[in-house]
Amino acid sequence: MPQLTIRSAITGFLLGGLLSATALYIAGKTGITIGVGVTSVIMAFAIYRLLAQAGIAEDFTILENNCTQSVATAAGYMVTPLVSGLAAYMLVTERLVPWWHGWAPSASGGCPATASPARGVTPSGWTAGSRWRPASSPARR
Repeated sequence: MPQLTIRSAITGFLLGGLLSATALYIAGKTGITIGVGVTSVIMAFAIYRLLAQAGIAEDFTILENNCTQSVATAAGYMVTPLVSGLAAYMLVTERLVPWWHGWAPSASGGCPATASPARGVTPSGWTAGSRWRPASSPARR
């Protein structure tokens, strides 16, 4: 029974990209990193169980699921060290990095910490590229 198959590697790669982008977004918004190891196992198992029930693909073996978890976890945890760097960058420059500067590069395996702020509005309502100030402080002119 093989462990590293094409479908386990591709599934791990896709889940890793999705989970790394999700982990970076959540950590950037809350400052809390999430674990992607267990999530990747459950998602891979559920995806292939549903595909097997639909008759589209065979069910995952335990070894394939283990390989998928290894690939997805390696990709998912790669963004964890970037969270502190991204927070430090925003504090030092007093600029909020737009959400798309972190989402797209991390989903494609790039490095979101090298992105520079640009003009635009983030989903939380902050204006990206402008000076950041706490909500309780008066507006500076």
